[in-house]
Amino acid sequence: MINLPLILNPKTLDPRDETSPPVYQTESAMGAAVSLFDGTTAVRVPRDRFYPVKTCNDLLVVRSDCFVYSEDQSLRFNPAREARKKTDVVKVTLDPKYYGKIDDLDKRFANGIPSLVDCDSLMIEGDVLFEKDVRIKSEVKIKNIKQFQAVIKEGTVIDQDLDL
Repeated sequence: MINLPLILNPKTLDPRDETSPPVYQTESAMGAAVSLFDGTTAVRVPRDRFYPVKTCNDLLVVRSDCFVYSEDQSLRFNPAREARKKTDVVKVTLDPKYYGKIDDLDKRFANGIPSLVDCDSLMIEGDVLFEKDVRIKSEVKIKNIKQFQAVIKEGTVIDQDLDL
């Protein structure tokens, strides 16, 4: 048995209910095991070979047209994005209250993910539903200032900050 350091992640029993009882998720970092073996080394994998998806922010980018599948079914940057010298990953920040869970994300993008091939960053605050064929360009912040869900209409091109 290998004694690895434990990591305690505070959570709530029901992540959808902020009033649910607090709990700890106990984990151990497998990376810590590397130090226990002689002769181990790290391998740097280039970013073009993988894209980590840990949050709905990451998932939106991967589902967008920033990435395409190559002939061998591996995920690659869209050549159209590279042709525009946009080789960095789009920075996406979604309001966790409305986009923090996959089913919430899916509801708000049920008609398709907006085109992000020309986008540098996207921030969404509040509850916003996207219809199909929406394109987002440059650096954009979309803020819903209403008490109800806002809708971005089909075919809309957004290239500047937007208060709805």
